[in-house]
Amino acid sequence: MTDEERKLAAEGDFSWAKEQWTLACHFGVWDEGYNFDKSNRQIVIADTDRRDFCFFWRYRQGMLIPPAKVLQQREAETREASYDRRLTVWGLWIAALALVVDVLLRIAERLAWLPFSNE
Repeated sequence: MTDEERKLAAEGDFSWAKEQWTLACHFGVWDEGYNFDKSNRQIVIADTDRRDFCFFWRYRQGMLIPPAKVLQQREAETREASYDRRLTVWGLWIAALALVVDVLLRIAERLAWLPFSNE
């Protein structure tokens, strides 16, 4: 699809698509297929939100499919690594807090500040 055809499709104008054409996603996420109801084109092709969906990669003029695959994979890996780092930081904070509480409890036990101390 050209940029102009893309803009027209976003507006619901598919007059540029010939009757014998079947529009489809390169990855097979959506496909008009055989005996498709052409009145659903706008919903299937343009209106469905596919962000954060399996193979979604925002269109960039002139970008070919192979580089887009690589960039999409890198973005997914970066997102996962960010999530893993966030979990690691939370785990470290919890461990540090547990150590501080343990030290405070040991000090309180030594000084017999707790009513349930052994002494």
